[in-house]
Amino acid sequence: MEKYIVKCDIHDVSVLKYIEALESSHITGKPLWYAILEKVGKRKQTHSLVEQAIKKVTYDSTPESFQNKRWFPILKVIGKRYMTYKICAEAVSHNGFNLRFVPKEYLTKEICMLALLDNGGCLSYVPEDMRTYDLCDMAVTHDVYYGNAIENVPPSIIK
Repeated sequence: MEKYIVKCDIHDVSVLKYIEALESSHITGKPLWYAILEKVGKRKQTHSLVEQAIKKVTYDSTPESFQNKRWFPILKVIGKRYMTYKICAEAVSHNGFNLRFVPKEYLTKEICMLALLDNGGCLSYVPEDMRTYDLCDMAVTHDVYYGNAIENVPPSIIK
């Protein structure tokens, strides 16, 4: 019996891949858009699929959602050729844990600020030479989960 993979306009993903990703997300607990990008693979992703994923991946304020943010940052499964400043900025604003996957050329003070506004605990992913008083203050103020941002503030700023 032959399998048919039907291409559809919905997110540039074949129906079969979409269904596999949907099943995978329910079984593994991964956010759906993370599972879709992971299932499609970095080489077969398209620009419109990546943009959809960045716009659609959502997290709420539940502890389970926080764990999903920590373990499944969307930039981890996006192909490098689709990493743009805009994509990285949007991703870190929804999930600060994406900061560790931002390419060096896009790692700016603004990107770091967006990540820290979402989760101050991500200060550990900010390069040490970028940890200014303002960024560290923002991190400590927005560290609502574990309260560990203070541990990553340089001693010279704490004085």
